[in-house]
Amino acid sequence: MNQEVQIFEVLRDLKDAEFQIFKKVVSQQKPEASAWSLPTASREDIAYHLVCSCGPRALSVVAQALDRVPARHLLGKLGEARLEDGTGGQETSISSHTRREPPIGLAEPVVTQRTLMKLAQHVGHEWRELGIMCLGLQLHQLDRLEEDHNGTSIRVFHMFQLWRNQEREKATATRLHQLLSQGSVSISPEALAVLLEGT
Repeated sequence: MNQEVQIFEVLRDLKDAEFQIFKKVVSQQKPEASAWSLPTASREDIAYHLVCSCGPRALSVVAQALDRVPARHLLGKLGEARLEDGTGGQETSISSHTRREPPIGLAEPVVTQRTLMKLAQHVGHEWRELGIMCLGLQLHQLDRLEEDHNGTSIRVFHMFQLWRNQEREKATATRLHQLLSQGSVSISPEALAVLLEGT
């Protein structure tokens, strides 16, 4: 199958929010991509530019981006593409990569208060549901936050702080991104993008 068509079919299966995150991840991986991975760029545009820019490595770039979105369920659609580990040029097949989670909290620092504050500004009235469904916090903990703090943003910030204190060294931006993007509570792509900036 043509590489461009193969990439387009994968991008087509991404939700709109995931697609926006995918473009941001690609821009971080390849700085020159920022010129064409714009918020308004279509899936066809991105597939075309990836093939032109990356050549035979296009599928590997897509695989790495999908791993960070995260949208690992689509990795199988890339067939025999290879994922570079990024440690010493070693590569692993996508099939083996889908069976393991990336190491969390080993080298990556704990998410910063600044990142949590920026993230809190993108969360609205759904914050309590987010805390219970995605972060595993208890209702009485959220009730206490509501009593102690005025304003949604500051409550959300302290909610994330509470999560960070409980998770300790595992409270990385990557970990928080995974929890928020895989939960049943919808969160804006802008909010998730804040966490990608912090990784």
